[in-house]
Amino acid sequence: MFRRSPRAAMLWLAALIVAALTASTVIASVSSLRHQDQAFGAIHSVLIARHDLPIGTPITTTDLSTKKIRGESPQSDTITRTQDAVGLIVRAPMLAGDLVSARHLAPRHRGAMSNVVPNGSRAVRLVVEHAVRPTVGDVVDVLATFDPATLADGGDPTVVIAPGVTVVAVDATAASGDSVGITVLVTPAQASRLAFSASTGTITIALAPPEAARAAR
Repeated sequence: MFRRSPRAAMLWLAALIVAALTASTVIASVSSLRHQDQAFGAIHSVLIARHDLPIGTPITTTDLSTKKIRGESPQSDTITRTQDAVGLIVRAPMLAGDLVSARHLAPRHRGAMSNVVPNGSRAVRLVVEHAVRPTVGDVVDVLATFDPATLADGGDPTVVIAPGVTVVAVDATAASGDSVGITVLVTPAQASRLAFSASTGTITIALAPPEAARAAR
């Protein structure tokens, strides 16, 4: 009859102990994860902005990061896959670390510029003179200056036509001299006043703080 040596028996016993300890550790880990899911919620993968993303930014892979969060399921419009966001245009500004949702981005089937125009707003291009050069996302007041001789009541020749509006595009090159072309988001009524002012007066802008955009609503 075949008999195992004492050394072989000890090795078998050690292997059984290691297997039992491993199984116990795995069971304990699975149980701990299950308890964490019950206590704090499951783990979900979401997309976040890697850096600040102003209105009008075309999304690329370098703009996004994946983050795992524990808790309740993200809102239904939260984007979880990079390929679902790349190529879209930012229509609501995001700060670094913000979760990316469908509300921040425009649908693919819209035009490049209309991607950033919310419902109820209009995008108007202006050529402004003697003004600072803004960047996309800046908030500005749009002013118009008229010939004083054309003012029947002798009022102020310079008036604010569109206060606290957001710049969504800036021409790559100057329009002429120290003039620059910019595109701003305005209301339909402001769009009409800007068109009239551009044809009869001189348009310029003044940089405003971000709070001005909320105050102008």
